Amino acid sequence: MNVKLLLCFFAAFLIACSGPELDTKKTTSKTAIPELSAAEKATLEANQVKKEVINDVLKGLKDPDSAKFGEFTRVSEDSACLGINARNSYGGYTGEQQALLFKLEGKWEIIKTEKIDHGFCVDMMGKFIKKRAETTSSTRSEQSSTAQQ
Repeated sequence: MNVKLLLCFFAAFLIACSGPELDTKKTTSKTAIPELSAAEKATLEANQVKKEVINDVLKGLKDPDSAKFGEFTRVSEDSACLGINARNSYGGYTGEQQALLFKLEGKWEIIKTEKIDHGFCVDMMGKFIKKRAETTSSTRSEQSSTAQQ
């Protein structure tokens, strides 16, 4: 009899210790993925563009494994500045130079490298883009007036 009482007590103890039974259908919930803010989207896009630029630049270097990249700024849809330090033909590092980049036919190309400050590169590219836009619009208006005559 004591054994039966002991078994009943032990069974009651196990039942009390187990938690409530979970219904997996009720407890599964859809985890909402939070929306990115405008700043987060811009940062993500800038990082993707930087990767694209670096991949295109690496293809044109003599020793792509030696390349060290610095600050990156996208000046316009098709222009950017990127700090680059890579080995030259003699095997020595050039020191950081600013690469003036343009996107031509879907690929980023180094137009020129200069030992200048990154901020100066960005300013210079911005002025160039502005001047190019002004020249393009004045050329279009001249062509338009010539066509009308």
